[in-house]
Amino acid sequence: PPPAVPGLRAPLQPRRPTVTPNAPMRVLHWSRFLLDPDSPSDVATLWWALPEVAFDAADLARQRADEGNLDDALRLAHKAARMHADPQLDQTLATIQKRHDDDAAVNKVLLAADHYAALGLSDDSFSEAAEKKAYLRACRVLHPDKNTSPRAEEAFKKLSEAHAVLSNSDARHRYNLTRVRLRTYVSPPPQPATAPPQPQPSPAAP
Repeated sequence: PPPAVPGLRAPLQPRRPTVTPNAPMRVLHWSRFLLDPDSPSDVATLWWALPEVAFDAADLARQRADEGNLDDALRLAHKAARMHADPQLDQTLATIQKRHDDDAAVNKVLLAADHYAALGLSDDSFSEAAEKKAYLRACRVLHPDKNTSPRAEEAFKKLSEAHAVLSNSDARHRYNLTRVRLRTYVSPPPQPATAPPQPQPSPAAP
């Protein structure tokens, strides 16, 4: 039972909210259904029921993470950790935060426009020392043994390809020439569509 609160009567029946996947925000706004100005026992009910709401929110966060919605999962995990201090909730938040960061790092490499962007470098102020440092830093994040994203291996291959090109002066020179040609290439204007030739009538026999 909930502890006795001085000056307040104990609640007769704790009101445990139900978390539904379709309405997570309505459930997490616990003040809307736990605080009732007409019932002084709701303060004790709030103290007792809030941990259960936090664990329900953590379960929903893990469900969202399994579905691939890491942004929503991270938001729910943060709310659960703020509601109640518990090592299990902190572990859930740390796990989902790690998955969210790993997924963001993978998407940054896979969506990069070129090798420079994949390593987070600029071709205007490029140096081999900066390239090596950026590659080693990215390897610690994107290596499949350390990254939890299912596309980590694909991102690591693209990162290795970018390093192989940019770390070699000859390959980097050829790559830069290719990028310049692609930037300066102007596609020819479209030709107007011509109607197919009409068959000529054969001359009449004399």
